[in-house]
Amino acid sequence: ELDAKIFADIFSSVGKVKTDAIASLDLDDMNNTLKYDLNLLIKDTKPFKGLNLSTLGTIKAVAKGSLKDLDAKVKSPKLTLLAKSSDFDKFDLSIDTKKIHIGKIYRYLPKELQKSFVNVNSSGFYRLSQNEAKFTTKLRGLKYADKVISTKEFDFYMKDEDIKLKNFSLLADGFDMGIDLEKVGDTIKAKVNNKAVNAHANIKLDPLYVDAKADIESIDKLIKEINKVY
Repeated sequence: ELDAKIFADIFSSVGKVKTDAIASLDLDDMNNTLKYDLNLLIKDTKPFKGLNLSTLGTIKAVAKGSLKDLDAKVKSPKLTLLAKSSDFDKFDLSIDTKKIHIGKIYRYLPKELQKSFVNVNSSGFYRLSQNEAKFTTKLRGLKYADKVISTKEFDFYMKDEDIKLKNFSLLADGFDMGIDLEKVGDTIKAKVNNKAVNAHANIKLDPLYVDAKADIESIDKLIKEINKVY
């Protein structure tokens, strides 16, 4: 049996990194006996090639597991990321942030994104063997140019090329648009509704066939609604 401990403090021009790692394994049965416990601390970061993580504050990363399972967490004053798996096939994932100013993290963004921010909460899973994912998400805020948009809590599901978007509502300064979308095989069903328009569509992709209907109260009202987000 082999036990190893690694402690390191790294000082560089882009920040300070402190590492604390413990690993153990039986060399005769590595696949079943390898276990690790990793702690990583990143602080006092400096800009590097346009990337600046200092706005996130001190970043702590913890990972425990083996070749069969994983339990990891990344946390800072601005965000929390979690990843967990008991078989390296299905991964339970989550992200929870406060308001993060994207332009302060990466300086070479397009002009309209340089003053943008994002604030989001999302959790769900991804399964590798079936290319399957399901997430429940709420966008608390996203600033793009001079507009701030958000969403109510919505569900997103995918499996291979099939997708489903449920209870999605886009909100912005008095604007509220609900969208439901489902794609199964080569068939797409969609519903859109807000103060100015109610629409639905059934679409076949091969061969292409579209059956759509839209009830618009007035063109002027529709334009006013669109101008709220553009």
